[in-house]
Amino acid sequence: MLTPNSDSQPFLRELDKKLWTAADRLRSNLDAAVYKHAVLGLIFLKYVSDSFAQRQAEIRAQLTDPKSDYFIDPVAADCIRHAKTPSGSSAAYEELIRAELEERDYYIEKNVFWVPALARWKTVQDSAKLPGQLFTNTQIPACIWFLTKNKAKRSRPDASPLRDRRGETLFIDARKLGFMKDRVLRDFATEDTEKIVGTFRAWRSSPENSKLKTNNLTSYSDVSGFCKSATLQEITSHGHVLTPGRFVGAEDIEDDGEGFDEQMTRLTADLKSQFIESAKLEAAIKDNLKGLGYVL
Repeated sequence: MLTPNSDSQPFLRELDKKLWTAADRLRSNLDAAVYKHAVLGLIFLKYVSDSFAQRQAEIRAQLTDPKSDYFIDPVAADCIRHAKTPSGSSAAYEELIRAELEERDYYIEKNVFWVPALARWKTVQDSAKLPGQLFTNTQIPACIWFLTKNKAKRSRPDASPLRDRRGETLFIDARKLGFMKDRVLRDFATEDTEKIVGTFRAWRSSPENSKLKTNNLTSYSDVSGFCKSATLQEITSHGHVLTPGRFVGAEDIEDDGEGFDEQMTRLTADLKSQFIESAKLEAAIKDNLKGLGYVL
């Protein structure tokens, strides 16, 4: 990890040059008009996948709502006798719900394009907004999306188990992290990287994961101004705009104990004194200009 005192500018400039040259070679001489054949298809797939996911969430809510005509009673489905999941519902009942969600008629009746499982959009599991001036070839803040095709709970060989994250997306706003290593380039310190990575790992890991304690990490919780685990319904309410700042909100400001009236009295007194000082300076400037033969 780079430190504030490390001098890596020559290396970074050379790396940037090599990466740009490699990307330019991969691009070849493809005409801009040809891009539409790939881009428009992706845009259409993203639209139909979002519509499909929204309708699927609506169907799941109806299937599990006793007041809905589509409700599937766990008792009537003879699933109570099966092993229980941590949420309290039977594993067989959850499997039945998932199978029901794949019924094409539920989507066609609402004029929603039914997307086969293998053709559905890659799922965004994390969107991290980075600070500006972090890269040598751009000054604007970049945003990194982490994609996964499987948000279901699962174990992994030689790795910590993952919890069920379906219907959730993590948003991280890291624009206030980092330090200026020189006049134009910002960099992350080790603790900045650990904060971002630790938040992501805690969010996707099972609460009972023992490795969280080993790595001195705590279970995940939303932090105003930094991170937010948003549901599909919340994302839909924002028009599927995946900008972290829309979800993490403003950073909590510690109350200094000073009331509004006290603050206004103090601030207006300061402003009055500044106006008086400004008038004195204005008069002095006019006198100096008058001495030079210029009158305002």
